[in-house]
Amino acid sequence: MAWQGTKTFTTNSYYNPEETNRENENTEYLAQEINNKIVTINLPEAVKQDYNRLNFPYVGEINKLKTNIKFLIANLPISENPALTVSLTRLQSFNYIEANKLERNLQNIYDIIQNIEGYFRYCGTFYCGEVNNGLY
Repeated sequence: MAWQGTKTFTTNSYYNPEETNRENENTEYLAQEINNKIVTINLPEAVKQDYNRLNFPYVGEINKLKTNIKFLIANLPISENPALTVSLTRLQSFNYIEANKLERNLQNIYDIIQNIEGYFRYCGTFYCGEVNNGLY
């Protein structure tokens, strides 16, 4: 499994089942990277990657994806940007703006994970700057 990249949607873009498959695969990849580099975690929702034109993701499936992304963010030193809303109502809209929120948060998580190893190397230790009980 590899990082599949993100996409920017416009008013003329279509959100296909393949987009959900890619986002779910990216979410699973990021969870594995967090497990390998930071802390052991288990995604709260099962990751499904077999959507097609006959099996399109509905509101509940999009909410599971959002829940998993929010969980990944909760395990990193970042905040949701932009904020994701998980709603139980069936009459919620999912448009290109909402799709871009998912993509942006996935990209933010990816960027942090890719840079975290470099941050550790730059510091040289996990205890960088802590001299004499934090007093310099």
